[in-house]
Amino acid sequence: MLNLINNLLGHIIDNLDSLLIILANNLEIVKYNKIAKKYFSLNCSASNPDLLNECCKIIHISKDELKLCLESNKQIHKLITLNHKLILELIIKRIFFNNVSYLIIQGFNVTENVLSRNHVKDLYSYLETIVDTVPHTIFWKDRNSTFMGCNKLFAKLAGLRFTNEIIGKTDFDLPWNKEQSQQYRA
Repeated sequence: MLNLINNLLGHIIDNLDSLLIILANNLEIVKYNKIAKKYFSLNCSASNPDLLNECCKIIHISKDELKLCLESNKQIHKLITLNHKLILELIIKRIFFNNVSYLIIQGFNVTENVLSRNHVKDLYSYLETIVDTVPHTIFWKDRNSTFMGCNKLFAKLAGLRFTNEIIGKTDFDLPWNKEQSQQYRA
């Protein structure tokens, strides 16, 4: 029965959708899954001492940092890039099994999330450039006529140094007179 459970756990580890490397408390690699083998091009047995050195080099972490994680129970979170294409979020943490501590290195492919966030930032930057270069004043308000933003030309006319200074202000907070302010609110 124990052998069947060990085989089942090995099968589960190998078929995870995320990278998994298990290190013993002496930092020897005990097990790694197919994803780790694929991402790190691991082709040797887990007990090979050069394997840990290669993994440390790839994930930009020292053996001392791994030892500290083992001794202090401090988790390590980091993003790494593999082959200038793949972005992995790594979580390194200590676990206990039968009163023995192990390190688990989990890696999740976050390439699409990071690239899509970067794409949104690029689009926002592009839109901001357009809004700031249009030769007209542009501003936007919420339903209570409180400013939510403006372009550089409007900020300059309102006597502000930066466009974000307008956020949260109303027309009555700006340098125009009360009558003009009331007209803008209508």
